[in-house]
Amino acid sequence: MFSFDEDGLFTSLDPNTPVELMPEECRAGHYQLRVIKVGGQLVALNHAVRDDCFAPRRTDWGYTMLWAGSSE
Repeated sequence: MFSFDEDGLFTSLDPNTPVELMPEECRAGHYQLRVIKVGGQLVALNHAVRDDCFAPRRTDWGYTMLWAGSSE
């Protein structure tokens, strides 16, 4: 499950992973999303970790997603 709070903080919430793999206190990870622009054009989206104690999710979100769109 994903959501944004009133300050624009992105939350990734995992209610389904067994507690043996993900402790309760690590269910939610908080990220600041950053849009990267070059010359006014959107080129990528970056997830900056604000608070997340679940290392596999930090790795999953720990990259910049390049924008792929039409060249028109």
